[in-house]
Amino acid sequence: MPERQRTLRNAIAWSYDFLDVAEERLFARLSAFTGGWTLESAEAVCAPKELGLDALDGVTSLVAKSLVRTTQADEDLVRFSMLETIREFGLEQLHAFGDTDVTRRRHAEHFLDLALEAEPHLTAEDQGEWLDRCDQEHPNIRAALRWAIEARDADRAQAAAGALWRFWHQRGHLDEGRRWFREILAMPSGQGRTLARAKALIGAGGVAWWQKDREATGDFYDEAVAIERELGDPERTAEALYNLAFVVAGEKIDAAAHLLEESLELFREAGSESGVAQVLSMLVIRDA
Repeated sequence: MPERQRTLRNAIAWSYDFLDVAEERLFARLSAFTGGWTLESAEAVCAPKELGLDALDGVTSLVAKSLVRTTQADEDLVRFSMLETIREFGLEQLHAFGDTDVTRRRHAEHFLDLALEAEPHLTAEDQGEWLDRCDQEHPNIRAALRWAIEARDADRAQAAAGALWRFWHQRGHLDEGRRWFREILAMPSGQGRTLARAKALIGAGGVAWWQKDREATGDFYDEAVAIERELGDPERTAEALYNLAFVVAGEKIDAAAHLLEESLELFREAGSESGVAQVLSMLVIRDA
């Protein structure tokens, strides 16, 4: 390596040498994060208790030794991060400890679960808070999706992508979202007629709709409706029909009305008052 890089690496190694074995392993596991992390995420991904460490004490020690930085996300939440050169050193130690696979899996599962947790909030009153949270964790979410693809875990990848599409739309990541859906929907392990695939198709259709690609939107929604009919859940089938009606309405208003009427019946069967209300509002607009 060039002299400058050797000097920097020696400085990192010097700080690392002050750690005990438990702190070394915690430091290595923390290198799995990209773009920073919260204390809650460190506990979930790094399992400090199995190392005999308290998460806060362990991270605080790493901050004191200049291997980790603190960043104030807001007045109630502190985030931590590593300089990229330090993170690269940490990844080497993670591999040396033999912790890479289990830590990457924990990391991916944590952030894929976060995507599912965020979904209902992206259309709720606390939408802004959760959009900001997804923004902060976007690098980690990307890494989690990549892990799911590499692990051939299509169900997790499709479910998480389907949950994230409103975030990608509202925060200006439509092109990125489209690329994720293209790759995830093409996974050989994800061609089954599953709820996860239907969810991803709905998300892909939403992204394509806002990109003004009506043909692709229709294709995604058509397949989603077909899968939901097979699965037989009335509320999800109603939602899929409602989405498809928007595309059909551009050319065949009567066909769109038929889809809305079927959607209304299914929402009523499912006891979904919000679903009934959204379909009725569309039927009123049609009849006005």
